[in-house]
Amino acid sequence: MARGLVVALQRYGYLAVRELSLPAPEQGEVAVQLYAAVISPREVGLVQQADDPAWNPLVPGVEASGIVTAIGSKVSRVRVGDVVVIGRRLVAAEPFADRRLDGDALGLDAGIGSWATDVVVDERLATPVVADLVADRNELAIMGETCARAAAAVVAAQVSAETRIGILGGGPQATAMALACRAAGSEDIIRFVARGSSASAKEINVGKIVTIEELDAEQTVDLLFDCRTRVEDLGDLSIAFGGTRIVSLSDRELISVAATDKAIATLGAWIAGGRFNLPDLIGKRYTVEQTNEAVLEVESTPGTRCALLIVEPLR
Repeated sequence: MARGLVVALQRYGYLAVRELSLPAPEQGEVAVQLYAAVISPREVGLVQQADDPAWNPLVPGVEASGIVTAIGSKVSRVRVGDVVVIGRRLVAAEPFADRRLDGDALGLDAGIGSWATDVVVDERLATPVVADLVADRNELAIMGETCARAAAAVVAAQVSAETRIGILGGGPQATAMALACRAAGSEDIIRFVARGSSASAKEINVGKIVTIEELDAEQTVDLLFDCRTRVEDLGDLSIAFGGTRIVSLSDRELISVAATDKAIATLGAWIAGGRFNLPDLIGKRYTVEQTNEAVLEVESTPGTRCALLIVEPLR
């Protein structure tokens, strides 16, 4: 049984480094030794929830990069030695994060998140990528969820050079969506951001920035339909993205999104061709010992980028 380190979110928002044993992967599971994980606004929300006195410890994190060290007997997607990105990606599989751990025991029966040196996950959550796709393999971590969702949405919406697009929000997911739309050929992108996010949104030079007093990218679909009327000259928008929702504004219908390996492959092709730059979405980097500092900084200075938690040096 292998040993690994995890960053466990305790009651009242304190993050502690803990050691635990990882079982061998079962039939459809893979063991992955991680390079890096992503710290995003999702985790900041978790820390805020930890003020609940009934909170039980969990390991945050929904995306990471690493190398496969062992596989179950029925695994077919990956092989030992493959470099993989890990993320939920909207697949029909149990998420490997946001699940409660068993009190102080930190039992793996409930699963763990990506803030760890090692994980054992369902094979559907691990997608192999070209090992030398980027010079810094830590950057691959953001492909597992944030960029995969954006690529899947753009593929589903069939974005092209002729598509005029509205994107709600100024955070990392909305920024990834804008970068993916540009990679797909569209230069006609309107980004609707809250007033407090406009400065950081302008750091990523993609599309026209339209400032709105208050904006939550996960609001109701009505806001997506309404975005054409926010500014008089935007009446011919054809597609709107908000969070992970996509709306065809011509027929007022939601577009179905299924994040598949095709989306990851498309994203990889964009990166290899120089059309999508992962560092545009990556801010500061932290070690496991700096996790509390990292979360506080992400919470106090929200922006367009995610932070990276580098776990590899702990080995």
